[in-house]
Amino acid sequence: MTRRNSFRIAAMALVLVAGTAQAQVYERWRKMHSPSFLPAELQKSDVHEVKGRVFTEGYMHEYRVASPYGEFGASGDAMLRRLVRELHAIKAMEEVSGTEAFADATVEVLKSPYAALKALATDPVATVSGVPKGIGRVFEGIGESLAGDESEYEDNEVEALLTLSKFKRQYSAELGIDVYSSNPVVQTELNRIGWSAAIGNFTPSILTMPISGPVIVVAKSLDWVDALNDALVEKAPSALRVDNTEYLEKMGIDEALITRFLDHPLYSPRHETVIVYALHGMEGVRGREHILRLALDAESEVQALSFQQLAEMLAGYHRERSPIVEIRPFRNLVVSKTKNGNLVVMAPLDEGRWTLRAARAMHELTSNPPGGTPNGFELIVTGTLSDRTRKKTQAMGIDTTERANVLFGLLD
Repeated sequence: MTRRNSFRIAAMALVLVAGTAQAQVYERWRKMHSPSFLPAELQKSDVHEVKGRVFTEGYMHEYRVASPYGEFGASGDAMLRRLVRELHAIKAMEEVSGTEAFADATVEVLKSPYAALKALATDPVATVSGVPKGIGRVFEGIGESLAGDESEYEDNEVEALLTLSKFKRQYSAELGIDVYSSNPVVQTELNRIGWSAAIGNFTPSILTMPISGPVIVVAKSLDWVDALNDALVEKAPSALRVDNTEYLEKMGIDEALITRFLDHPLYSPRHETVIVYALHGMEGVRGREHILRLALDAESEVQALSFQQLAEMLAGYHRERSPIVEIRPFRNLVVSKTKNGNLVVMAPLDEGRWTLRAARAMHELTSNPPGGTPNGFELIVTGTLSDRTRKKTQAMGIDTTERANVLFGLLD
């Protein structure tokens, strides 16, 4: 990560790498035992266990997770929740793929004369999935690669690939996982079952498939979330891009910025669509383009998810607390001015501690607020704040809200 981007991400979260000066005043990052703060279903289940002590640096908890399918890392609480859902889904899919009907369907797959289908059967992850946009690119490119003298086989191959793509989207939605996940084990299992359904006449019952363990879905039942999920299931990546482009253009976003955002290699079609739907739901709010410009700095899947949740937090506040009238950058932060005259900073972080730089950021915000003196200040985070941070921000006249992921029903 570049120095500039590292500063911007950390400043957005209001918690930067701890300063060493005046250790008696400012807090240090720490290692904790996960049972001290994780709910039981995230600590351990029949398919996973958080191992060792959890190290917190910057603004995220760093987890090491053991499972029957290998050891995984998870940077942040949201990524841990995603991972646990995926591990339960992998178990369920393995049970399906162990049936006699699945074995018979696999034989039919391997008999297929279609080149792309054989590749899927022998190396499904490399052929279809990629990290994280390969799925969309493969399916979008099929038509081009077969353009010209198309045979009956080629027509059938395209149809089978499109069937596979839609089945995987439907199947993933029922499992409560992201079809565009970069988890290679998830993609292997999705491709095996999806491919057998597309060409091998295998028809697993999605609704009755056993899924052990908690699904741990945070999102609320909201109209815009329902519409979003329907779009993610029914529409291929190319169709989502068309819709997202249209929505952003209607917001008055610059065409070049739209293209850069939608072309960013670390944003899956799901990331992009969630961000666009969130911004679209804030009709009339000035400065929404600043979220897209900030999002361009993502250098990992974890950061892409953080920017997605930032957009969701803004939409949730706008919808449920007070309308936002303007979003603007300030000292590498994103601040929102509300209709009731408050100035709000929202930060997707796991743990906020009172570091030297966090103190400076809050001092600058309250002593030199953009747009004049507001009626009040608010700090809203997805995770929790330390006792010292609560006391210090309260003394500065800043109201705080924690666990906004639950309050606003954010999508992991």
